[in-house]
Amino acid sequence: MYASEQQIPVTPPQDQGSFTAEPPSFWRSLLLKNTLFVAIVVVLTAGILGHLAYIFARDILHDNIRVRLQLVVSDRAALFEGYVQQQLDRAALVTSRTHLRELIQDFEQGKLDQATFRAESKRILEDTESGSSSEFRDLWIVNPEGTVITATSENFLNQTFADDPGFLDAKEHPQLDYPQKVDGKYVTYLMAPMKGESGELIGVLMVWLDVTPLERILTNRTGLQDTGALLVATRQDDQVRYLLTPEGSNQRSVPLKDVPAMEKALDGESGSEVMHYSGDEVLVFYRPVDYQPASGIPWGMVAKIDLTEAYAPVTHLRHLLLGLQFGLVFFGMVVSFLVARRVTKPVLGLADTASKIARGNLDVRVPITSTDEVGMLGAAFNHMTSELAASRDQLEERIEQRTAELNASQKKLRRQTQILQSILDSMGDGVIVADQDGNSVFWNPAGEQIVGIGPQNVDPSKWSQVYGCYLADGVTMCPSEDLPLARAMRGESLDDAILFLKNPDIPDGTWISVTARPLKNDRGDLRGGVIVMHDITEAKATQEQLESRDKKNRAILATTHEAFVGINEKSKICDWNEQAEVTFGWTHEEAIGRSLVETIIPERYRLQHMQGIENYLASGEGPVLNKRLELSALHKDGHEFPVELTITPVRQGDSFLFAAFVHDITEVKRAEEELKRAKEAAEAASRAKSAFLATMSHEIRTPMNAVIGMTELLLDTDLNATQREYMTMVQESGESLLAVINDILDFSKIEAGRFDLDQAPFHLRENLGDTMKSLAVRAHHKRLELAFHLSPEVPDTIVGDRYRLRQIIVNLVGNAIKFTDEGEVVLDVNVESQSKRDVLLHFVVRDTGIGIPKSKQKQIFQAFEQVDESMARRFSGTGLGLAIASRLINLMGGRIWVISEVDQGSEFHFTAHFELTREKVPANDPLVKAHLDDLRVLVVDDNLTNCQILDEMLSSWKMKAQTVTRGKDALQMMHDRQHAGEPFDLVLVDANMPTMDGFELASKIKHDKELGSAVIMMITSSDRRDEISRCRELGIAAHLIKPLKQSELFNSIAETLGMSGEDHHTVKSKTAELAKRIPPLKILLAEDSIVNQKLALALLKPHGHQIKVVTNGKDAVEQRKSEQFDLILMDVQMPEMDGLEATREIRKYEQEKDEHIPIIAMTAHAMKGDRERCLEAGMDGYVSKPVRVRELYQMIEETLQLNSKEKKAQAEPAIVEQREEAVNVQPEKSQEDATMNQHEQERDDTEVLNWEQAMEKSEIPAEALSELGQMFLQEAPKLLNEIREALQAGDAQSLRRAAHTLKSSAAVFEAQHASEAALKLEILGKDEKLDEARDALPALEQEIDRLLPAVSAHIDSTAMEGNNG
Repeated sequence: MYASEQQIPVTPPQDQGSFTAEPPSFWRSLLLKNTLFVAIVVVLTAGILGHLAYIFARDILHDNIRVRLQLVVSDRAALFEGYVQQQLDRAALVTSRTHLRELIQDFEQGKLDQATFRAESKRILEDTESGSSSEFRDLWIVNPEGTVITATSENFLNQTFADDPGFLDAKEHPQLDYPQKVDGKYVTYLMAPMKGESGELIGVLMVWLDVTPLERILTNRTGLQDTGALLVATRQDDQVRYLLTPEGSNQRSVPLKDVPAMEKALDGESGSEVMHYSGDEVLVFYRPVDYQPASGIPWGMVAKIDLTEAYAPVTHLRHLLLGLQFGLVFFGMVVSFLVARRVTKPVLGLADTASKIARGNLDVRVPITSTDEVGMLGAAFNHMTSELAASRDQLEERIEQRTAELNASQKKLRRQTQILQSILDSMGDGVIVADQDGNSVFWNPAGEQIVGIGPQNVDPSKWSQVYGCYLADGVTMCPSEDLPLARAMRGESLDDAILFLKNPDIPDGTWISVTARPLKNDRGDLRGGVIVMHDITEAKATQEQLESRDKKNRAILATTHEAFVGINEKSKICDWNEQAEVTFGWTHEEAIGRSLVETIIPERYRLQHMQGIENYLASGEGPVLNKRLELSALHKDGHEFPVELTITPVRQGDSFLFAAFVHDITEVKRAEEELKRAKEAAEAASRAKSAFLATMSHEIRTPMNAVIGMTELLLDTDLNATQREYMTMVQESGESLLAVINDILDFSKIEAGRFDLDQAPFHLRENLGDTMKSLAVRAHHKRLELAFHLSPEVPDTIVGDRYRLRQIIVNLVGNAIKFTDEGEVVLDVNVESQSKRDVLLHFVVRDTGIGIPKSKQKQIFQAFEQVDESMARRFSGTGLGLAIASRLINLMGGRIWVISEVDQGSEFHFTAHFELTREKVPANDPLVKAHLDDLRVLVVDDNLTNCQILDEMLSSWKMKAQTVTRGKDALQMMHDRQHAGEPFDLVLVDANMPTMDGFELASKIKHDKELGSAVIMMITSSDRRDEISRCRELGIAAHLIKPLKQSELFNSIAETLGMSGEDHHTVKSKTAELAKRIPPLKILLAEDSIVNQKLALALLKPHGHQIKVVTNGKDAVEQRKSEQFDLILMDVQMPEMDGLEATREIRKYEQEKDEHIPIIAMTAHAMKGDRERCLEAGMDGYVSKPVRVRELYQMIEETLQLNSKEKKAQAEPAIVEQREEAVNVQPEKSQEDATMNQHEQERDDTEVLNWEQAMEKSEIPAEALSELGQMFLQEAPKLLNEIREALQAGDAQSLRRAAHTLKSSAAVFEAQHASEAALKLEILGKDEKLDEARDALPALEQEIDRLLPAVSAHIDSTAMEGNNG
């Protein structure tokens, strides 16, 4: 309002009679007034300076007080923490008293009664109490469970502190509890843990402590003046808990926010500042302190002084300054008043008048009392007032009217604008408004987002280029004048115009639908245009995708080779492609609308089809939906044909469409039938091939075995050099031919996929040891060192096909021997990886032979391939060995590779997977019980590999082994050790060494006076009789043949040193005692094997028994009926009538006579259940073949009840266990299990049979065993011939019986391989698997061919030793 009034021009009044423009005199001028004003300013300046002096003094005083307060707090904190630490140390002194701890431990352990413990401990506590001035009021000890066990006051006994928080914390560390006021004094708990010597908690010491000294420290007001206070507190949640209740307050806890200084102290800060403390402005100093140092709980100390008291001196100074200032001001005011009175009076009158005019009183006038500047100003005020009064009423009325109208319209406009803005901002569609000149007026956020660029000051003619606007084809630029906004600006309206936008901000482009309208004012004048844009990019893409998919699906359905049929819920056909027309014969027009049931479904399926659709529509479940089914379909001409059908439900809104794909499989079925017939024909051809191979194998191997066997027999006779040369050539040629046949048979079966591995647990070390020994003869003939090494990590017992592993090793090591002329061949086995269930072993066969060129290294693993033709001519062979080995290794889950250089030797590597087992597998040569720890052994061998292997073996048995490579060094070392008082307990010497061989070294040792008593074991490359004789002549304790098995070496050492437990003599003595307890008996022996007959006679006759022998069960029954016997020994497998049937006949006869003669079964059956079958037939006992003398006599004694029942109960399980642990051969093993590589045939006699073990187990003299051997030489060929005839005749029972007899006869001589081969044929005969038996026959023939010469050789050796004796 005032601004409006000032804009009105004021004309001076016409009447200026009292106004004058002359300047006033000096005394009436404002100069004097200004001088007086300056004087007043000077007075005020003095006051300001005085105030600044006050502030400066206050700051100095503040610093002095802060320093003093800091000193007070530091001093009190030191006293406070010192007092706390003193009490904790006193408590620690009590808890560390040894006597007190021993009393508590003795009491807890029950060594002290309660009264004694309490009396003794109370005395100690009372001494402590009396020695601690008056601060310790009471002491007591709490056990770890929280119960008081002793105290200075009986009031505390048996109290419990189990749930007390302080007690629980004190079990971990000593601490003071919160003080409390009792009888006007502060007291608290002092607690400390008591621990035993090993650190275990034995109790907690608790002291009722008077903390008056602590109170005095905190309440001492020295340095704190009257209003000061010293506070110690800790944090509890959002509260501060004081150690002692502050003076003038009854609260120990206050909110943390009310005491910010204490909060900083608890946070570990130190400092001083002025702050509000509990509502008062104070000067504080704060710092952290330790009250419970071991617990980690923060404590703080705060010292405060009221600022009023702290600033009292400076306040007094301030009062003095203020008094002085007020005096000066008063004096100045009096002077100024007197001076300015005359000056200010008219000015005040003018100001009063102006004030009245400002309040709206325009009738007032300024009294003019002077003619100076003030008088002139008064006259001007009066003139202005007159002019303003004239127009006041008119202006006030106009302003009030317009103000009301403006307020109403602005309020309405703001409300409408807000609504419209909210609507536009929240719209998903873009809105753009432009005026009639094309200037952007409004863009909502959605519009900016859709267009991308945003509003631009652009000429409308360039809109399309700037914003990137294209027509509906997405390619042609839309002219700017045809844009919807441009047309709206011209007054046109558009709906759903389609445009494509693409610019740098939307490089992928956006499809929009645009609605445009012109903008007009109330008078209908065109003011611009507005458009609304809707983003249809996704909708357009979805539409195009659906159209493309529908087009593609229809193209697929039209061209697919499967018939497509669409069916609605009423089973009406609604879609039918071209292939459906071809498949079913109905055209598209004919099929659409027809019932599916009547069109393509045979009548027998129609009801099931309708029920299935109804069930799916009702429950949503369809057992045949989404599955491939084979059914019969109906053609238009009425014939049925096989189809493959898949039905899938497809939801379409509230209904379903069933899409059926049908494929005519008539040709597939026809092809399957033809394939089936072809497969049957192929299988028949395969069977014919297998039969042909088996027949050819038998027909070739039978004469070949005879040729080889007779050749070996001839080679053992006296021949001249030419004859021996010819016969040797015949033998080698026959074995080569046999090896070729074996390789071809193996390879053919592998190629045919009929080759399976036999998984069974076996001893890896024993198996590899036997395998390497079988190859030793060939290696030693070429003077090669043959060795094998197994890493200690290699498991001993694994599950796999030991025969095929043996075949691989024989092939690789045999090849290494073949292609190596000097040096060594070594087999090394390590663990590649291992889990809980299986192991991957890494085998390496290393030689120093001729090597293989790198270009030929892959070729050698292919069938019928060698390095080159010259190799084939020089070394012979089919080239199948490595191919077979490679395929076997693949079957074992491994791989094979070679590393070789020409003339540098070769390394053949292969890996194989084996399972692990915890099953105990009986070892062929179990380790004897012996302790060989710390045995000192010297190994002498010129081959470093052998030295390393022997050193590792001996060290694994905790022996102390040393190795040397020369005989000279061995003698020197033996002398040195002899002089040192630590002679060697055993010397292992290699026979073949340069310069000084093993025999020469042994001779020097034996002839040396100091060393002559040394025990020597000779390691040689063969068991030639001349070497054995030289060992005996030199007094060598044992003779071992390379390569050495671990069990063989260990047992030999133990037996040589007499550390093997029970010896053979002791066993024989026990057997003799057992035989003597049985009186002479009349025994009927039913046995068809001549060898077993002779063995039984050799075991029984020397002890006075009378034996009657028959060869079949029928004769046994007749003899029983005609004569009386004390015992019958009955073989199970015999011709005409077997032992089981014979036993049943005898028992029937005895029932009539009321008699019973004990019958003991003697059988080579070693299968579980054999014993039960024998007992069911009526037999009284059971022994397995080969018969062991001790087992036989034990069974006779038990059967005749000549021993106590107790012994019988102990012995029977052992014998049963022996029977059940006998060899269990799987009948499914194929012929390959026995037909190994030709190198496997070269095993020496120690592997073919074990003559010494046969003598030991049978306990018969060597001459008697030789006599059995002569019978076996006559009987074995006959039994083998009976087996062949049984196979030719298809007589499974005769096969079983003959194989059984041959097996038991071979077992007498510990001929394990021959016995197992015969057992296999026996089992196959029992199961009537004659085809497999024919495949297994060559293995038996091969073993018998090798066994017969070995038996003959041992017979000759026994005869020669007898003659020499």
